[in-house]
Amino acid sequence: GYGQPGSPQHLYAEYAVRGMPTSVPLVMAKGESAVVQEMLAGRISACFCSWAAVQTHVRSGALRILGVTGPVRSPLSPQVPTLQETGMEGYGALAWYGVMAPAKTPRAIVARLATELDSVTSERGVQAQLMAAGLTPVRDSPDAFATAIRSESVQWQVILRQAGPRSEP
Repeated sequence: GYGQPGSPQHLYAEYAVRGMPTSVPLVMAKGESAVVQEMLAGRISACFCSWAAVQTHVRSGALRILGVTGPVRSPLSPQVPTLQETGMEGYGALAWYGVMAPAKTPRAIVARLATELDSVTSERGVQAQLMAAGLTPVRDSPDAFATAIRSESVQWQVILRQAGPRSEP
């Protein structure tokens, strides 16, 4: 299951079932907290959710993380394998947040913004707050970030076009 159409969790679920040899039904709930409640009630057997949505239930033992979507294990739960490690060959997807500027912003200003952002995100307190929210700061150059956005846009468009309609619980 997943919580909302077009969300990262929806995309990850579509990406996962696309590589499975048999058809796996995907169920859409009305938001991430709703899909967690469906899991807790036993009406669905697995879901794609953010760490923030499940962390209390994982800590209490009510839910168990089967795998993380990223290409490497998460520092939030290093004992949990990636989906690729569990047998989903080639799987690797991460949600990300980025800082952007208007397209015609001078390169010198973009470079300065990147430097200042690096400085802020390297502060111990900021890193602790990001980790508590389930986020891991990652640094890329502005050009690499732009390339990644273009590449991922194409990848997710293809996956969504191939996805069929989903049912709600």
